[in-house]
Amino acid sequence: MNHLAMLNETKGYAYGDTAIRWMEIVLREECNTPTYRIGGDDFTVLLTTGTHKDHGYTMQRVFARLNKEAASLRLPSPAA
Repeated sequence: MNHLAMLNETKGYAYGDTAIRWMEIVLREECNTPTYRIGGDDFTVLLTTGTHKDHGYTMQRVFARLNKEAASLRLPSPAA
């Protein structure tokens, strides 16, 4: 997520944590696979089926959704 540190400074860490949880939900829903938070705002998503091209399309969907829904959470744009 872009500008997470700024979000924490202006809205507080609880709000930043909410944004991180939202990111995990989006990743899990869009990728339809296990999603792991490995630290801070870093996630790992295991894409075990499909091609690299398919994975690229999945990531485009993820970025588009994150950026579209970010406005409703009052996150800086672009969020991803």
